[in-house]
Amino acid sequence: MGRISDSQRRSIFGAPCTTSNFAWVVTPWGYLVQAHKLVAPRFRAACLAADKESAWKPLRIDGFNCRRIRNSTSWSLHAYALAWDFFDQPGTTEITPGDAAGLSVWGPDDAPDAAFRSAFERFGFYAGARFGDYPHIEWADGRPAPLVIPASAPAPVPTPTEVQPMFDPPLQIVAALDCPNGGTWC
Repeated sequence: MGRISDSQRRSIFGAPCTTSNFAWVVTPWGYLVQAHKLVAPRFRAACLAADKESAWKPLRIDGFNCRRIRNSTSWSLHAYALAWDFFDQPGTTEITPGDAAGLSVWGPDDAPDAAFRSAFERFGFYAGARFGDYPHIEWADGRPAPLVIPASAPAPVPTPTEVQPMFDPPLQIVAALDCPNGGTWC
């Protein structure tokens, strides 16, 4: 996998912080998470694989955040809905690596295990553990190839009524292109 430049990313995925490019993904752990619509089917498939293959389960997933990389002029992959931080501790506010209270959640002991990371990497994602950002998983490559799901094993897709509201007011649902079920949920 090759990491692409900011200009290549903008040409493939559009401008950062453009929520019309995002889709909502229901994870197997019950979280409603934004992902760029081009990677949403792969993100959902990777979540399902990680849930099946790893005993480690997230208690919080931080995804889209319209911000630049700390101490940089480049946009964070979180601004494109191409990066997620998986934590084994719940939280109500964003915890950053520089926060004294957040130091434990950023260490290798509280991060997704090797089986969890491996499931994502098989679908083309890159684990931040490779560069010391342990809870982080990202799509750093170019346009993903279409995801082929065998007809014999369709992935279960919860309907919006099966999802507990996590936000007040409720979030707007954005249609996902190329979702395996052809709908607005991946």
